[in-house]
Amino acid sequence: YKIWQLCEAMYKYLEERGISKENILFVTISSPTGRASGGDSLRDNLLSANQEWGMDKSQIVSDVEKLDMNSLKDVKVIIFIDDILGTGFSLKRTIQEFIQKAIKTNFKIQEYILGVTGVFMTRSAVRFIKKKIKKEYNLEIEVFDNDNYIDSCMKGDHIFNYDEVKRIETIIERYEKEIGMDGEKNYVMGFRGCKLLLSFYYNTPNNTLCSFWKCEKNNIPVF
Repeated sequence: YKIWQLCEAMYKYLEERGISKENILFVTISSPTGRASGGDSLRDNLLSANQEWGMDKSQIVSDVEKLDMNSLKDVKVIIFIDDILGTGFSLKRTIQEFIQKAIKTNFKIQEYILGVTGVFMTRSAVRFIKKKIKKEYNLEIEVFDNDNYIDSCMKGDHIFNYDEVKRIETIIERYEKEIGMDGEKNYVMGFRGCKLLLSFYYNTPNNTLCSFWKCEKNNIPVF
């Protein structure tokens, strides 16, 4: 339903600019391991949310590396989409991969509208992606949002009151530190300290507090 809402808002905005939804290409993140991932569920739900008007599956890219750039002649807008933009790292890599492939194949990417969105997003992730792509390739990335930003659970007056949030964060962080280290990887308070509370039916992003998803001898996670 959230994906349907997001798509409807995008289509309305683009149609006002004379662009049909049939001319949109959605680029998703491929599985880094070659195995099932959250991207599979996102792609499936994109098709389901758009089945009423008959979205063609060719409008959804599952693997940039295998994409034939010559097949994009009818595309006018390229939307890079993920289920959750916590830090923006994963989607940024996909955007870079797409742009680098465009450069190698003389694909005139500057002639297309480039957009970024997620079912849920942090403002810091969006700023990070826009800044990096502008700096590295001098390309503008539009942000397509539908009031789908998500905040840290330790933001004052979001879940906890301002006068108690720091005390509560200290308590939670102490527990998170007991289970959040995995070799050199640090998931304390969520990856890169995102401090999110978010879980999908198919997985829980590592941006969420690790006590909710990380299995350890002293932690049996609920998700």
